[in-house]
Amino acid sequence: MKKNIFLLILLPLLGYSQYLIKYDYVMESFDSYGSSKTIDKCYLYTDNLQSKFIKDRLISGKKEQELQFPETEMHQKFKQNELKEVTGDSIGYVVTKFFAKDSLYTRNIFGGLIKEKNEIEPYTFFEEYKTILTFKCQKAITKLYGREFTVWFTTEIPVNDGPWKLYGLPGLILEANSVDGSHNFYATSIKKINNTSYIYIPTPFNKILNKDQVYQEIYEYSEKNFKYKKSKNPDANIKIRINSLDMPLIAFE
Repeated sequence: MKKNIFLLILLPLLGYSQYLIKYDYVMESFDSYGSSKTIDKCYLYTDNLQSKFIKDRLISGKKEQELQFPETEMHQKFKQNELKEVTGDSIGYVVTKFFAKDSLYTRNIFGGLIKEKNEIEPYTFFEEYKTILTFKCQKAITKLYGREFTVWFTTEIPVNDGPWKLYGLPGLILEANSVDGSHNFYATSIKKINNTSYIYIPTPFNKILNKDQVYQEIYEYSEKNFKYKKSKNPDANIKIRINSLDMPLIAFE
């Protein structure tokens, strides 16, 4: 009887191909000290049931990230601090999507989960095409958290998914670029994998966080930081931007 129950659970999974897509996530920041860039290695484990998107993993004390800063003293000190070795591993930032429920959970730097509903605006399609990793891709545009994104998806891989919180197309998203140029995802490899992969391993968490409260705390911290810097040097051209993917772009200047 137990064997039959196991088969009933397993059978729905056997009808879906599962993929591991690797992306480079390129984030550009612009502030009073000039522009800077980070390049993160990201992983999307996905089928048509659910998926996990992972970035900011820590492996043996090292983050899978490349930092590119201008040659200013402030940025170089920050870079040295970021690259300082720490101990242990971390699963990092994780977005888990549940396609049937049109919902997702985000595990962020606060160590808890934020539960969300799909907030992607309807896509606009264009008869524009290009090839990415040998796959023919079509252009589409959408908005999420006030940002406009240009995405390129391929129907040759019929998986309704993409990097980060982007999904909802008749094919896999292989490239996504915010129109302001600060957030860019580029697929670097695609591989079919077994159904017993990382996707079905639960993401550890401590608690469910309130999304609005978390983002309000980020806003208040950034505003307080800006006011402090401005009070120390009122005539300086000081700018602080909240450039988090998970919330609308906000600038203090």
